[in-house]
Amino acid sequence: MFKQICILFLLFLIPNFVLAQEKTFIREYTHQVGDADSKITSRSIALNQVKKILLEEIGVYIESTFEMETTETNKEIKELTKNQIVSITAGITETKILDERWNGIEFFIKAEITLDIDEVNKKISQIAKDRNKTRRLEEANERSEQAILELNKIQKKLKETISEKERLKLQLEYANKSDILSASDWFQKGNNADELKEYDNAILYYQKAIELNSDFAAAYFNIALVYHEKGNYDNSIKYYLKTTQLDSSFISAFYNLGLVFDDKGDYEKAIKYYKMALRICPSDEYYNMIGVAYQKLNNIDEAINYYNKSIKFTPNHIAYTNLANCYDDKGSHKEAIVYYKRALELNHESEIISHNLGFSYYERKEYLKANKWFQNTIKLNPSYAITYHYLGDLNSKTGNYLEAIKYYKRAIELNYDEYVISYYNMGLAYQKLGDIDNAVRYIKKAAQLGLNEAQNLLLKSNISY
Repeated sequence: MFKQICILFLLFLIPNFVLAQEKTFIREYTHQVGDADSKITSRSIALNQVKKILLEEIGVYIESTFEMETTETNKEIKELTKNQIVSITAGITETKILDERWNGIEFFIKAEITLDIDEVNKKISQIAKDRNKTRRLEEANERSEQAILELNKIQKKLKETISEKERLKLQLEYANKSDILSASDWFQKGNNADELKEYDNAILYYQKAIELNSDFAAAYFNIALVYHEKGNYDNSIKYYLKTTQLDSSFISAFYNLGLVFDDKGDYEKAIKYYKMALRICPSDEYYNMIGVAYQKLNNIDEAINYYNKSIKFTPNHIAYTNLANCYDDKGSHKEAIVYYKRALELNHESEIISHNLGFSYYERKEYLKANKWFQNTIKLNPSYAITYHYLGDLNSKTGNYLEAIKYYKRAIELNYDEYVISYYNMGLAYQKLGDIDNAVRYIKKAAQLGLNEAQNLLLKSNISY
């Protein structure tokens, strides 16, 4: 049986903007040096503040472009706050320093951000769909804001205290808070490199953020994401685990640990971490992924249990489809049909569900209904090769051999990964039609491609291949 386990994923709906354009924003800021400031801390504060001015102006501009957009696809993006837009933009844009000067009394900095408006809007659209990523960018921005407030408080205390011991303590605290600002800047640089798929640079920038702020859980998490993307599972696990040590409620780190172990084929450990994420925050997605892991372990009863929990939490076509797949695996095609239909009610344009429903009817030898759903599948996706193969089998079983041959050929044309059996079955269809030359031709082809059934049939008939 050819079915597909459904796994939750994010579909990025990108709005269409009419005019592609670049826009440059230039601003400057002068930081008045305080008692605890060095050149390094002064630059860190000045850079943070000029970026804040630039990003707030950009946020207003971008927000206005979303307000002009009238399509429904932008609903989630329009619901973003200006602060969220600013936080996301900080993580996907590069600040260029045009001028900077230090004289011991003040630190002057002039900077610019140039945007490809279409590209930035697209990236914001994408990230807006990923609430966890949006939140991480917000938190990085909030850390910077909080650090600035703390720095101002420390400066005020320094002006008021006369104790040398207290002054030294405050100066050290001031330097540490300044490092948090720098760490947030490196984090944003890392995120920008990540967006550009410059993964080695992203890791370097995130590591610099960690050097400056060792408890920066989001930076550890993002390094883990990059290693995961690169297929370096061991390093990915290392950094996800460090994230959970720093923040035991960092749900995405537990969930992603499950994903890494899933990718490694260690489904028992995947289940362990999915369940840890589930304990922090129940989610239909987490229930579903536990079900997928149990299904991969061939523990169908537990898989059914968790798919039902996913559906109870939030009815969704993915869990219904996977639940139906489980019943198909058990040979309970009648139950599978019920759940495939429920899945289709929630996602009527899915060729996977439509095909699987057709297959369940096919297994029950209800060929008219099977044909209906197979035809619906290729209407939804004319390139869905597996369905053409089964339409060939269905027509062979009902004696429509010419139709069967047509469908087998189409499956082969589409390079269906099981095309070997399509060659063999097409040969058998030609045999039924009395066309022995074509029968031998296609069965030979299947034998040459390694199909045992074809090889054995030819050997019995004393035909070489």
